Amino acid sequence: MRLFKSKSTVFALVALLLLFWATVLWQSLRDEPLAASVREQLAYRPPQGDPRQNAYVALVGFNAPADSDILTVGQAAIEQANAKAAKDPDISQAPEQELFIPLNAPRALIFSPPSFKNPCGDLARTSDCLPAIAEQSDVIAQNLQQNAVLLERYRLMQRLPVFTHTSAPPVDTPHYGELVSSSNLLAAAALLDIQQGRIEQGLDFFERDIAFYRTILAGENTLISAMIARQRLLSHYHTLNLLIADPAFPATNHAARLRALLAPFEQKDKNLHAALAFEQRYALTMFMRASLFDTADKQGFMQDTAHKGQLLFSQLFLKKNMTANAQNASRERSLARTDALTEDSLPHLLKNPPRPENLMFDISALYGKYGLLFWRNYFGEILVSISSTNYLEYIAAVYDMAIYARLVDAQLQLRIDALPPRDIPARLQQPNPVFLDPYTGRPFDWRAEDNTLSFTPLAERTYKKTGRPTLTARLPP
Repeated sequence: MRLFKSKSTVFALVALLLLFWATVLWQSLRDEPLAASVREQLAYRPPQGDPRQNAYVALVGFNAPADSDILTVGQAAIEQANAKAAKDPDISQAPEQELFIPLNAPRALIFSPPSFKNPCGDLARTSDCLPAIAEQSDVIAQNLQQNAVLLERYRLMQRLPVFTHTSAPPVDTPHYGELVSSSNLLAAAALLDIQQGRIEQGLDFFERDIAFYRTILAGENTLISAMIARQRLLSHYHTLNLLIADPAFPATNHAARLRALLAPFEQKDKNLHAALAFEQRYALTMFMRASLFDTADKQGFMQDTAHKGQLLFSQLFLKKNMTANAQNASRERSLARTDALTEDSLPHLLKNPPRPENLMFDISALYGKYGLLFWRNYFGEILVSISSTNYLEYIAAVYDMAIYARLVDAQLQLRIDALPPRDIPARLQQPNPVFLDPYTGRPFDWRAEDNTLSFTPLAERTYKKTGRPTLTARLPP
């Protein structure tokens, strides 16, 4: 009887233990629902507006056949892409072969972007590029003729009042190469006009193009769009810097127009929230469509069993929904920091960047987040910490560009003042916001030995990587 009771007790204990471990395994395999904010991000569809007024639509159709309306072609491609993205309300089940949605217009007529490189658009070049432009007048004229169709389309985009990304993620990048090279060629032609005495005509181009790229930067667009706009604006401000530094250029006579081109940037003009929010939606979309555990088709019982074992082991420590929720929460914190940034706070934040939460060895933090089953999303938390992107360098690059415009405006003011070099330090100390470096609250640095104003950009590492100098503006000798 005692033996029977002891066996029953052992059996009951084993059964309880098995039940306990089955419960732990079942709970460990359970995922949590997607947060409402994640579902909103995945279901987001950008506002469409009037496609006939949107330069982004024209960019999508940029390489359409010569006799086509690029706005019609572009809008048709966007509607096709958005319809395909909308077919799968549960984006986690979307077929992987539909991961990327092309937005290339039909290429019945193949265009190659202008190959001319504007030497004055490079920040590493100085005033020696102005004679180089004049020496290449024949090459510029030839490129203008060969690319007449593309350049006319580019001028159409300049005239449109809006540049708003209206295709849902994920999408292929539109024709940004053609956009940049067209701007580059037309900038060289505008410089040639200025050198040949057609100053108003040349400044007309810079007025249109600076307004165009400021529209892109202020619009609801991707991070790559914002960075391209920033690069083109920086190039144009550098060109104006070279003109103002040229004694042969009558900067004082055209001061009003130049000052309008160098208009200061307000916070709304640097719409980095929209660009980073798009990156957030794109990253979530990519993650939810990724086949994290799938491998090639398995053949045979052993291979299939091993694959299922690998899948089960992975799912014990990584949950798709939990990881998406954690990833979205991390990116929302990043967006909140972006919204709170100012020219005063950015330098401090760059020196003391926020570190992504890393729970790899922090069991207590995992316990605080997931309770007793702290391992439920161990790999997911590691993935979030690894994939957390620090966007501060991109933000700093845009802020640097805006302050460079102010630096060139200060250069213009000193050119108008026409002071001897010994009086410039005292002039910089006088109350005038155009002379102040917003990062430091002090006047821009003045170097009498080479007649230059300068400031230290926050994205200094970016300039060092590309071999670019500190941002400077020179006065005529």
